[in-house]
Amino acid sequence: MKKCNKALLLQELIEKFDLQQWEYEPLLFAETIIPVYDIHTHLERWTGKSESITITGNGIKNIHTCPKDERWHIRRWGLFQVGGDFTWDDLQVDRNGVSVPIRHFDTGQTFTIYEPYQDLILEANHILQVEIAYTAEGDLYSFLDVKVEKIR
Repeated sequence: MKKCNKALLLQELIEKFDLQQWEYEPLLFAETIIPVYDIHTHLERWTGKSESITITGNGIKNIHTCPKDERWHIRRWGLFQVGGDFTWDDLQVDRNGVSVPIRHFDTGQTFTIYEPYQDLILEANHILQVEIAYTAEGDLYSFLDVKVEKIR
């Protein structure tokens, strides 16, 4: 275990956060360390949601719809072709009639794992969609890694 003293801890903080001396005041460092714990993250529950749909033609297909009493925080969206012969080239969200692209592929996909930099947030009635580029029909499986927030 690494030994820790005030001088070492102060030096690590200065380096980590690139702390600078104030021109008129010396850098102050409290003698007390107070740990902070975010209880909200402890109470979060991530869950999985999945859908299977049959693809019978080209165009936009609705995959997941956020219920009217929920807000979804999505950290991963996976899609894959289970059977048949089809590809997709766009992932998007329908936000109350306005389609917002979230990922475009230059070539047709048969397997995708989409992990946004920040959680993708869906409000009530927002719909995750995929645009089918080529099809001869088949089945599509979609899964979400999602935190569900109840809205009152």
